[in-house]
Amino acid sequence: MVNLLQAPPGTGLFDRLKRENRLIGLISGDNADGTTNIIPQIGIEALLEGYRSILRQIYSPRYYYQRVVTFLRGFKTPGIDLPMDLQRFPAVFRSCLRLGVIGRERVQD
Repeated sequence: MVNLLQAPPGTGLFDRLKRENRLIGLISGDNADGTTNIIPQIGIEALLEGYRSILRQIYSPRYYYQRVVTFLRGFKTPGIDLPMDLQRFPAVFRSCLRLGVIGRERVQD
């Protein structure tokens, strides 16, 4: 998970940045909304462009699917036995169709 640093009130980080006049306000409370209450030393535009660049890269199909494969190689199935019911077949079919046939993500470099 990638997000921008936020300085919550009552923390040492908040106190230090307040002394340095580097606070914009309070945090949003959502650590994944792409906001910060910190004035970064590199400038807010450079920070946001770097953040967007990281998101474009790590969530690109190529790198995302590499992480999925790595996860699946080490994944051990739990000892839970669920019966296959008719509602699951359309969901599996739609997922396979979308990811493997229709989606542009299906072909990797």
